[in-house]
Amino acid sequence: MGLAPLVNFWLYQIGVRGLWNFSLFFLHPLAVVIGAGIVFEIPDYNFFLLTGETRDFYDRTDKVFDALFYTAAAIYYTYFCRQLWYAKYIAPLFYYRIVGNIVFLITLGSWVPLVFPNLGEALMLVYSALDYGFPGPYPGRRFDRFFRTHKGWNWLLIAVTVTIKWIAEFVLWFDGNDKMLLPQCVSVAACWSIIAWSLLFFVFFAVLATYWRMPHFDEGTVRRSAAGVPVKQKKGDYTALVTYGDYMRGNVQFFK
Repeated sequence: MGLAPLVNFWLYQIGVRGLWNFSLFFLHPLAVVIGAGIVFEIPDYNFFLLTGETRDFYDRTDKVFDALFYTAAAIYYTYFCRQLWYAKYIAPLFYYRIVGNIVFLITLGSWVPLVFPNLGEALMLVYSALDYGFPGPYPGRRFDRFFRTHKGWNWLLIAVTVTIKWIAEFVLWFDGNDKMLLPQCVSVAACWSIIAWSLLFFVFFAVLATYWRMPHFDEGTVRRSAAGVPVKQKKGDYTALVTYGDYMRGNVQFFK
């Protein structure tokens, strides 16, 4: 197939998938998980098909870059474990999945995703969507409050999410091909076209999500740093009121 498809494959893996993992420290997790787990998976597999390399080559490369995202997510939810109420449910599952990725890299067994399913990403998507809720003033409606205060419903939500995700893993890996449902492009140009439109949409979506709100941290525990990164709020640290809009959205608060 030539060198060009392989170069494009690595440019995409490093320049798009690799860098996107770091966006978790700036953007709302909902935008990040949709990009990492859904949108950027399509051109990823297509670039591989154009290289003419073996499936083992792709599986190992894919799992390495997946592990980078899982590591970033595990660090994020561990760091905010006490400030974000649902982090304690998500963080351990990402560590578990990282172990599964290591086992997969060694064995390349299609049974591995069934034993180590990607539950952390599934719960991250569900909780982030509930956390984000609907945009609105004062500071907008978030649906995670209901599940935080109703433990029974929360465990039911986790059970349903885990069950659906495990069934999905079984269906996708039953024949050893977890990419069988992805659409395929016919050329490098077509793949980059998909990426360009995906990036255009998701950059807009991610910026909108970030501008509107941070995750639903406990009040008085987290603020944005000068670089825009959520950081733990120190006692006696007063946050300057940047704009009226930020204050109305709950992104900026005053703490005693």
